[in-house]
Amino acid sequence: MIDTRLSRPAAGLLRLGRRAGLALPGSPRPGRRSRSVLIAAVFGFFAVAPAASEHVPPTPDGFTELETSARLFLRHEAWEPMVEATGRFEGEDFEFRYRSLTLGSYYRLHRNVKAGAFYRLQWGARHDDDWILLDDGGWEWEDSTDRAEQVLIGDVTPRFLLEFMPGENWVLALKNRYFFNTFNEQQSYLIRPQLTYFWVRDRRPVLNVSAAYGLYAALNFSDQPVYERAPYIDVLYHLTDAVKVNAGLARRTVHWSTSEDLEKAGDETYSVDQTSWLVRAGVIIRLDF
Repeated sequence: MIDTRLSRPAAGLLRLGRRAGLALPGSPRPGRRSRSVLIAAVFGFFAVAPAASEHVPPTPDGFTELETSARLFLRHEAWEPMVEATGRFEGEDFEFRYRSLTLGSYYRLHRNVKAGAFYRLQWGARHDDDWILLDDGGWEWEDSTDRAEQVLIGDVTPRFLLEFMPGENWVLALKNRYFFNTFNEQQSYLIRPQLTYFWVRDRRPVLNVSAAYGLYAALNFSDQPVYERAPYIDVLYHLTDAVKVNAGLARRTVHWSTSEDLEKAGDETYSVDQTSWLVRAGVIIRLDF
């Protein structure tokens, strides 16, 4: 069955045509003046439409970003201190903007449960309120490349061996991570189930293959309960007992809500998603002491 319903713009033009005295199918042909009114209305509609969305952040879809990281773990009994450095090329222009340094430690509460506390210093993070109004009346993202922010992180990650799976080397992990950003006092919560297969040869790990889905919940900001989500796959290769390298691919979707500047300006609110492909690569070093 063909859907004969009209879109809102088309319906609006039809009403305008009726008011201008234009004929519908089966009625006398409109005069020259009526046709001129309709043509002017059509050009006016398409001229105004782009301007109406200038205050909405652009959300190109499908571009590629690159994230690199280096992590160092120092294991001592139940403690596992960690240092992590991360950098990311972001956006359609592939700009090197986000960088972070994370320090802290995990502690093994149980054979299958780790808890951790971390401090993160980051630059180049982008938030809803970074969509700002310029003096000339235009809109753009504020440059946060050199803006430093401090983030406090709490982590609890249980893991379960899935002995019923083929191969018996399957592990399910459920990462729970809380973030408090001291810059804007935003609080968020990550929950990420992850299924990993460990390829072991002669009782030594060779390769880990993981599939995961990260959901970032906004606890005190955003107009959506989940402001970022990212399903991804990752492969980790054990070069030695201490050194591993990994590579992965994620489909990352970030939600943008109305900024503070736009609320003050009184323009129409927005609620939009931006999706990209995120390529990940990194190195992990684990040392016992």
